[in-house]
Order: sequence, then structure tokens, then C-alpha cells
Amino acid sequence: MNITIAKNDLHRGIRIAQRAVPKKSTMPILTCLLIEAESDSVVFTGSSIDISIRTVPILAQVASLGSVALDAKLIEGIVNVLPDGDINIIVDDNYATAISCGKSDFQISGVDPTDFPVLQDRDRVAGFSLPSGTLKQMIAQTIHASSIDPSKPELNSIQMSIEDGQIDFVAIDMFRMSRRTELTTEPSIAEPILVPSRALYEVFHLIDGPLDDEDAISITENDVTFELNTCTVETRRLHGKFPHYKGLLDAEFNTIATVNRQTLLSAINRICAIAEETGKRVATKLDIKANIISISANTAIGSAYDEVPARVNGNDLVIKFNPRYLMDALRVIDDDEIALHMNTPKQPSVIRGIEGGNYEHLIVPLLPDK
Repeated sequence: MNITIAKNDLHRGIRIAQRAVPKKSTMPILTCLLIEAESDSVVFTGSSIDISIRTVPILAQVASLGSVALDAKLIEGIVNVLPDGDINIIVDDNYATAISCGKSDFQISGVDPTDFPVLQDRDRVAGFSLPSGTLKQMIAQTIHASSIDPSKPELNSIQMSIEDGQIDFVAIDMFRMSRRTELTTEPSIAEPILVPSRALYEVFHLIDGPLDDEDAISITENDVTFELNTCTVETRRLHGKFPHYKGLLDAEFNTIATVNRQTLLSAINRICAIAEETGKRVATKLDIKANIISISANTAIGSAYDEVPARVNGNDLVIKFNPRYLMDALRVIDDDEIALHMNTPKQPSVIRGIEGGNYEHLIVPLLPDK
């Protein structure tokens, strides 16, 4: 293989594909990037057991075709220190690799790419497409609620479904849930799909370009593939029983408080300052009555108090929440105003945007003091 490629293009390909490379692996080939020279371009692929990322073809001068697997960390380090300009990469029949730019020259050992895991063409059972901006927003508004508990792998995911002209993204852990919906003309999917949160985290960061570009999502029996404008991301589907959640969101609520989103977020953030001195987060108490939400927290070293104006319909209520859960939800809502839907200090509450109506966040409150 013999290619010449601009440093910025080479670095871009490495940076994209390397997001799939595990920091440690018992399989040495997985610590490498696969570099393939085609007729007038180069493709970079990184892979782990659960996710593969393959770049779109990146323009290069190709003197001879070929492929090689190179240590991902090593090749990135070399490219970072090379001067700006065109970089020449030559690979011989034994995968010895020469990398040069100007007067700088590196000689490293490559690996036979035969054993590198590559994306396979599989029979598609379902699929749909979304504008890049919508896909990115739907991930951002749900991923923070997915679980990190390794004993519950089905919750380390976002459930994607299409039914009755609506796409649903849902994430749940034991204490909160986020749901984002979007109207669609796509056909329904026979069953919901569980996509690992780690893979969707990478998809979120790899979406780059016009937000109205269409990204295709293809579903096979065991995998999900995202075709973005920068790369293709393939991940294994998770299989397990996802919790039933719709009944929780359809509940009747006795107290509904409408408040400016940024005003409430700023107040809760100020209250959290008292907890920083203790090294841990403390419960944030909301005292909801008339046209005011009073927000307070107490710790061993002191207390904090703030209040924000609100329009309150229904019963007065005192309820406690983990402040991080509240702030995570408030940060990803686009609406200027949100509504807090509540019942009792022990029952789950729901946060909804006022304008869009396509995002809901359920939070289990902390138990009140005895």
C-alpha cells in the first residue's frame, strides 16, 4: 500500500475511527485501526467487541492499493507530531510501515489486517431515517437517564420504537426516565429495539454537518447500523425485557406548577453550591404553593434557600428530589417554560415542556423526612 494524504484528513479519519477502539483488550487486533486504500481514497475502521466505526472514504492520492492494521494510539501520536502538509504511508508485504512528512520519518510494525473485524452485510429486518439534528437531539434528551448498572444490561440502553406514526426514544434507570417522541411517516417496527447507550453516545458525537441531512438507521436481527455523513456506526442490539412505562406517564396529577425553565435551573444550581463543600449532593426540597416555588437544602455545614415565581394549579406540596436529576432534565429541554406534574411526596413526578410537547422526564422523588 502506498498513499499520500493531507495531515488534517488523516487525523480526521483516525479521530473518528478511534472512538470505537477499546482502551484495553485481550485481543491485540482490537487495539488497532484498519486502514484501507481504495482507488482514490482511504477508509479507516475501529472496532471493539460491541461497536464498529467505519469512516466514509477520505480523499487521498493512492499509488498502490492495500490495507494494514496499525496500533491506534501509536499512529495517532505520530500524526499529531508530524508537521502540517501531505503525509506519505508505505506498507510492504510484511506490513512494515513507513510514515513520512517532509524531513520526518517513522518506521513501525503493522499487523496483518485479515483478522480485523469488519462490518458485515446482513439481512435488514427494519429501518428508518431521521434528520441529523433530530437524531442528535433525541439522543441528548434521553441518554442521561440510561442506567450504568452492569447487572441490568437491558437498561444500559435507549429503547427505539416506531408505532402509529411516532418514533419513541426511551431511557430508564431505577430512579428516572426520559422519553422523546417525533412524528414520522416511516412504517411501524414489529418490536422495540434496544441500542446500547455507549453506541448512541458515539453517534451523538459523530454527527457533524448540516442538521437537515438524513441519517439512515438499519436494523438486523442482532445489530443496528447508523449511516451518518461522516461514518457508519454498527453496534450489537441488546436483548432483554425493558420496563413498561406508559402507565406512569398517563397518570393524573394533583399539582401542576408551570415555571420558566432557565430560572428554575439557575436556582437549583445555586442551591447545589452548599453541597459542594460536603463533597456530595444533598436533597433539594421544593415547597410549592400559591405562585411561588421555594427551593432549599440543608447540610451539616449550612443551608441554602431560593425561590422562583410559578403558576400553580392544584394542591400545595412539599417534595424532595436529587438535584442532579432535575438539572439533567432541565438542561436538555428546549422550551422556555416547563410544567412539573406531581401528586404526593412519594409518587413519581413528570417534567414536560409547554411548547413542543414531545419530551417527558419522570423522576422518583427522595423519601420525605420521617
